[in-house]
Amino acid sequence: MGRHFPQINLIDSDSNQIILDTSILKAKFILVDFWFSHCTPCLRQFPELKNIVSEYKPTEFEIIGVSTDDKEDEDNWKLVMRKQKLNWKNYLDVNGIEAANRLNIFRYPTNFLLNNKGEIVQKAIPPFELQKFLTQNLR
Repeated sequence: MGRHFPQINLIDSDSNQIILDTSILKAKFILVDFWFSHCTPCLRQFPELKNIVSEYKPTEFEIIGVSTDDKEDEDNWKLVMRKQKLNWKNYLDVNGIEAANRLNIFRYPTNFLLNNKGEIVQKAIPPFELQKFLTQNLR
């Protein structure tokens, strides 16, 4: 907690390489959500996250999804994003390399709630606690 979230190398849905640098984001709070397309608990939380993100302005709260799908599941990752109608940025960490090696993530879903300086405020916050946190800190 309190440490800066590191820059990580990802690809977008068009297979372009990007560097996720959360310190340049504008929202007061950012949830970086790590998931993969065959993770039932990950998929189960999407409706709640969609409701939460719809309550706040982009300058207050945003979500960035990071899938750790294997390269052969890239098409399924894209299909899940379409079916779930995810209305936030989503990137792919192919084979979960960055998640495992840089962030020690081995359990899903895992997330990091960041402030607008890119500092980690909370880790592994469930949707109902996220809603409570945002209500207390943004209203």
